[in-house]
Amino acid sequence: MIKQIVQHPVVKVILSTVFILFGTFAFKEVLTKPILSGVISDDLVAKLIGATISTLVIVGLYYLVLRFYFKRDFSEFSRKYALKELTIGFFVGFLAIASVVSILYFIGFYEITGINSILPFMATFTLVMGGVMMEEVVFRGLLLNTLEKWKGTNLALFVSAIIFQLPHFMNPHEAALPALGGFLFGVATGCMYTATRRLWVPFAFHLGWNIAQPFFGTTLSGIGGFNFLFQTNITGPELLTGSAFGIEDSLLSILTLMLLSLYYYRQTRKKGYLVKMSSPSLAMEAN
Repeated sequence: MIKQIVQHPVVKVILSTVFILFGTFAFKEVLTKPILSGVISDDLVAKLIGATISTLVIVGLYYLVLRFYFKRDFSEFSRKYALKELTIGFFVGFLAIASVVSILYFIGFYEITGINSILPFMATFTLVMGGVMMEEVVFRGLLLNTLEKWKGTNLALFVSAIIFQLPHFMNPHEAALPALGGFLFGVATGCMYTATRRLWVPFAFHLGWNIAQPFFGTTLSGIGGFNFLFQTNITGPELLTGSAFGIEDSLLSILTLMLLSLYYYRQTRKKGYLVKMSSPSLAMEAN
């Protein structure tokens, strides 16, 4: 009875998520933070290194979960495709936000007024990187993968995107458009995962999308405290510039996510990776 409960798909996702979250936190508090604070006097540098280590710890814990609990391979982080897919994903994510900013600039709604120091921004980069890795491992690697095998690709994409958005309702300035954007972001990154059968593209896209916002001096998901690279002045209608939540709920950003979702969903179907609800196993692995 206990074994059946532990092996239930929902329970496996929950227990694995708790293990990765707690393991990362414990590693940071017990090892990384005390050691770095003792040998590095510069707080920003210590945070930069610490966040990088945390990202690697997340991947390591994910590997343990896959090998010993899910009994599946680690092909989602295949080194063979790493450089290519990281480059593509980051470029697409960063360019998506850059395109929205460029449009706002040319119509007179966006203005750069100054440039800040690079080091604080780099600390923001590594902090965002750790959060992005955690979300992709949990929501795509664990949740979407498990739901897809259990209920098929279409339902898995829909449900995982909803669950991905749920914790974001706690973000400041959350409202209808940010929620729609969060859901579509979950669909887009989910389709990137199903189209490649790896986490490189959704992780890099997520990182590029997120880091482009403090890079261009816009609020990231309603959260303050990130170090911007550019000081900016943004004016204009919220439907185009985004609300206090950030540029993510601009109609331009939402349209971009819709187009990316459609593209990668078509790639999933084209490659034959679409899993039907009645299918007992995952579609073929990518070559």
